[in-house]
Amino acid sequence: GATDNWTGGCNADAYGSVDACLDVFSAICNEEGGDISIWNEDDGSAGFYCQNESEANQTIPTEAPALAAAPQGTPAPEPQPKPSTPWVPIGLGILGIVLLIGLLLPAVQKAREAAR
Repeated sequence: GATDNWTGGCNADAYGSVDACLDVFSAICNEEGGDISIWNEDDGSAGFYCQNESEANQTIPTEAPALAAAPQGTPAPEPQPKPSTPWVPIGLGILGIVLLIGLLLPAVQKAREAAR
């Protein structure tokens, strides 16, 4: 048959875990007589590539939700970046409040003593 290679990616949202998603696509690739290559990304997701010999015009598996495998020559979809928590602005805001309290406390104490 003609060579029919495909690629895709898995994240924790697919099949409940990255490992479960990779197991599904590994089984599909294996059923087609292919060899799967898997790599891990820094964000915890994983990519895979199935290289196989299969019948011409075979459809590419699309069982993973929002992670359908792309035909050879089409780049795999970029993993969605995790929304970042604004730790720096929150930390600076808290630090500013603490500094204001620290600066106002002596003035309040002087005002109380002067009122006696």
